[in-house]
Amino acid sequence: MDLFLSSKDFLWLLFGIVLILLEVTAVAPGIGLLFTGLGALCTALLLYSLSVHDISIVGQLVWFLAFSIFWAFVLWNPIKRWRMSSGKGAVYNNIIGDKATIAESGLKKGKGGQALWSGTRMNARLTPEDAVLDLPPGALVEIIAVEGNTLIVKSL
Repeated sequence: MDLFLSSKDFLWLLFGIVLILLEVTAVAPGIGLLFTGLGALCTALLLYSLSVHDISIVGQLVWFLAFSIFWAFVLWNPIKRWRMSSGKGAVYNNIIGDKATIAESGLKKGKGGQALWSGTRMNARLTPEDAVLDLPPGALVEIIAVEGNTLIVKSL
C-alpha cells in the first residue's frame, strides 16, 4: 500500500481529481481547472501505462502542459456554447420591477448615467416616455427593462 501511495501516477491522479472538484464545486470556477485537471488525469494514465519507462519530472510537466492545452483546445468552444446558450436573448425578469438608486453623477435623459441595484453599479438610461429630464443622485427609480448591460429606468 505504501508503494502505491508514493507512486507518481497516483499523485497525478489525486492532483487531477482535486483540480476537477475545485472547478465543479464552484470553489474556483471559470479559471481552467477543468482543463488542467483533465491534463493531470491524462498524465497519470500515461505514467500508469508506461510504468516500465521512467519519465523525469520535467517530462511529466511537459506532458501535463501538453494534455492541458489539448483539453482546452478541444473543450473550450463546446463549454462556452453550453454556458452561454442559456443567456441568449435572456430576459432578466428578476431585475425588472425592482427599485434602483441613481449614483453620484445623476441621470440625464438622452445621456444616461449610472444606478445602484442590489449593491452593483450599473449603466442606466431613462426611458424615452419619462417626462423627467434628469434625476439627482440618490433618486429612486424603477427598472422597466434591461438592454445588454444597461438598465432602462423610469422615475418614481
